[in-house]
Amino acid sequence: MSLTATFLKVFPCTSEIDVIHVSRDDGPQSRGWKADGFKGEMQCHPDFWYEEFDGFLRHLLPYIDCDTRIENPETGENVSFFEFTKYLISDPVKVTYV
Repeated sequence: MSLTATFLKVFPCTSEIDVIHVSRDDGPQSRGWKADGFKGEMQCHPDFWYEEFDGFLRHLLPYIDCDTRIENPETGENVSFFEFTKYLISDPVKVTYV
């Protein structure tokens, strides 16, 4: 399995964490989710990886509240919590060659 680049960025409203990088690991027979917290350039808590989406989300939710900003790093746009969960569970885009 190879871990994808940062999928989404979560900016919690706490002085302990600047940003949480959320990524997804799509393997041939499984999928996993990873969260890496950063304070400046230093990695901090949270730092976890789960194959079960409910476990991943359960451990990430304490860092998310109504003032938390979630950003799609590819577009720079803010996304809602609904869009955030949709991105995390949707299948990757399939490329079709003609």
